[in-house]
Amino acid sequence: MFYFRLNKVRLVENREGSILFGLLKRDRAEIQFLSLVTTGGEDFPDLAELLATEDPARRRTITADIVRRVAAFRKLHTVENVRDGHIFPFGDTGYNVFQSPAIPDHFNWLLLAVEIDEDVRDLGAAVEQEIARPEFDDFVLSFLQLVSAAANPALAAAVAAMRYLGAVWARQLQGDTNDQAGLLYMSLNRWEHYPHGKRDRQEVPDLTGNMFVDYTIFAVQPETHTDATPGS
Repeated sequence: MFYFRLNKVRLVENREGSILFGLLKRDRAEIQFLSLVTTGGEDFPDLAELLATEDPARRRTITADIVRRVAAFRKLHTVENVRDGHIFPFGDTGYNVFQSPAIPDHFNWLLLAVEIDEDVRDLGAAVEQEIARPEFDDFVLSFLQLVSAAANPALAAAVAAMRYLGAVWARQLQGDTNDQAGLLYMSLNRWEHYPHGKRDRQEVPDLTGNMFVDYTIFAVQPETHTDATPGS
């Protein structure tokens, strides 16, 4: 079994807005975390058709379906009463963000933290709105170019869709009054980063410099049980 465990998150600032014309800062905030994992082992049955078809409408439909499939892997967590310098400990055992029966050759993770001041729209609906926009055609072209040139098309498709979703959700979650508190993209491979099925890191900085993450990767062999009794 393969496990990816989130042990701790530290936020420097909670990104809560000011009051009284900016003279005072609210002490506590509500933080929403969004986590998304891809490994390249996702099932994209129409990927071969995407690479073969010359029909723009079909390309758009297939790309949209891949984005939706990746979006379905997301997990959401909301924490209230968050102060500056807040540490989010996930118990003494951590929280399993992802697990798999086999060790994946590739592991890609998106962690987004947003300070919430207003109700957040459904993220699935937000993705559908983005897909319906004419600008989605630009993503389809870049997506096709990237996947076509990749040695591992399924992995390239999963990573490209994950990054697209990260950008979409960051815009939707921030809105007019919500503020981004952290954004971490991480891409690992088995040969370089966890050759023996193990990796443990602390205080990994994100892209904003406001969020620091502790995580652990480990793999264990499944136990084998027999019905034999001693002396039999």
